[in-house]
Amino acid sequence: MHQEVFPREKLDLRQKQAVTDVVPFHRFPKAPPEIRLVISEFSLPGSHTLSVAGRRKPSGLFFCENDNPYNPAALSICRESREVVLKHYRLCFGTTNIYADLSLDAFYFGEDWWVQISGSGTSGDGNLLKWRVWSGPQNRLLNQEFKDNVKANLQQTTHLAFIPNYWSRFGILHRSGAALRADAKAVFQKLTQLSLVTGQEHDSYGAPGSVEFMNDMTQSWGNEFQQ
Repeated sequence: MHQEVFPREKLDLRQKQAVTDVVPFHRFPKAPPEIRLVISEFSLPGSHTLSVAGRRKPSGLFFCENDNPYNPAALSICRESREVVLKHYRLCFGTTNIYADLSLDAFYFGEDWWVQISGSGTSGDGNLLKWRVWSGPQNRLLNQEFKDNVKANLQQTTHLAFIPNYWSRFGILHRSGAALRADAKAVFQKLTQLSLVTGQEHDSYGAPGSVEFMNDMTQSWGNEFQQ
């Protein structure tokens, strides 16, 4: 019998195995403040990958719990450690529980997101911010786009990742990807690295924070976006 293990469950299993090696240190509260602050800084997870869900609304993005890593643990240890985290991380994209470092973390827009956009009936510029939904008693297509706070977070994002076959699919529909490149440059104003993810059978099969990127293609597209 095959039992599917989601990424978050895999992470929990690894943590349970690692906790047996943890040595409690009960004198941490009595350590000098400067040492406690350094320890809190070292506890930050560094760069990880946040997988964006296909569903979205004007007020924010959605992130599937099972496809994403936990927030930094120091957020919930004490007020002092929380202040250290909040120097780098913030609630973003209209969520109430997703903390990210927009200058460090990668945001992965996978198959569900891109398929939904490419089939939404939108055309021309603005596809990354605008979409259409069927709504109302007459079942009309209504235009929607993100609110200013979500747009502001997108503009601060520095590392973006998506599947390469979407680039090809978009190119067939919109002038060999020219519209996507122009739109991405307009939306992700601080983008320094664009990664094309390959070899993913399905988004949910990748472990949190460990989506594999193709470095050779990342370099070529990254240079183009920095121009």
